[in-house]
Amino acid sequence: MRVAVISDTHGNAFALRAVLADIRATAPDLMLNLGDQVYGKADPRTAYELQAELGAVEVHGNTEEILSGSGELRDWLRAQLPAEAGCLPQTPLTQTAAEG
Repeated sequence: MRVAVISDTHGNAFALRAVLADIRATAPDLMLNLGDQVYGKADPRTAYELQAELGAVEVHGNTEEILSGSGELRDWLRAQLPAEAGCLPQTPLTQTAAEG
C-alpha cells in the first residue's frame, strides 16, 4: 500500500502545489493530512481549497484552534478563508483507517 502524508502546510499554497504534484505522480492508495492546514500568511485560502479537494483522512493540528479562538489573528485568518473552512477545528484528533 502506498501512503502519502502531508502536514503543517500552514497556508503555504505555493509549496503545497509542488508537494501535491509529486504525490499525484506517485498515485498513493491512501492520503493522510496531519493538520495545521491554513494558519500562515502565504495563501491560506488556496491552501485550504487544495487540501479540501484531496479526500485525505484528516486529523486536527494544534493551529486549527486559532479558527475557533478570538482575536485579531483569528479575524484576519477567517476573512481569508471560505466559510466552510470553519469546520477545521472540528476535525478529529485521531482516526483509524476504517473511519477515514
